[in-house]
Amino acid sequence: MLIGLSIALIWARQAMIPIQMYLHYYRMIDEDLPPFQIQTPIQSKGFQDNLVKYKFQFAFESDAFTIYVRQDDKLPWVVRTQASLIFVVIAKDQTLSITDEHLEQAIIKVKTSIKTKKEIQNELTLIFYQTKQMTANLKEKMHQIINFALQNRAIITIPCLQVDEQNMYALRPKKLFPNKFYYVAIKLLYYLTDANEML
Repeated sequence: MLIGLSIALIWARQAMIPIQMYLHYYRMIDEDLPPFQIQTPIQSKGFQDNLVKYKFQFAFESDAFTIYVRQDDKLPWVVRTQASLIFVVIAKDQTLSITDEHLEQAIIKVKTSIKTKKEIQNELTLIFYQTKQMTANLKEKMHQIINFALQNRAIITIPCLQVDEQNMYALRPKKLFPNKFYYVAIKLLYYLTDANEML
């Protein structure tokens, strides 16, 4: 009886995870936070300096994108996280999809080239795009995130759109983050761009 109840509780908990993910996702869309002001655009030397400052290393380059990577035994600013890789992708091709096959292959190549003492449990990715003007279609594209977190494992991908050289748009909440991994990714976004708003 107790074993059956335990199994039922585990199943119920796992079934709730996708529902919670969708609830957080649609809440962020409903909150509809505008672009935030930045002091350091992605094409500037200051951005490159920030990548170095926050321990990112150049990892891969193609005609469509450039990849930087950072390795953490424990993620900053939050508790109880395992070994993680954080990717920064600069899109040269503004039509690049977050699920682009060549991008996925390049990230796999980078991961296999990294020597780690601990098994990587989490992957966080920020993909940067640029535009001179925000459009409804571009905004919808920025809503195409990957936000999977179960217990202490996560795969998070957040597309980020630089609008002119002074603003950045990314899907984010007013206060309640979907999970601690999403929080870390957005906080890093703020630090890398020297955002006027901070967590």
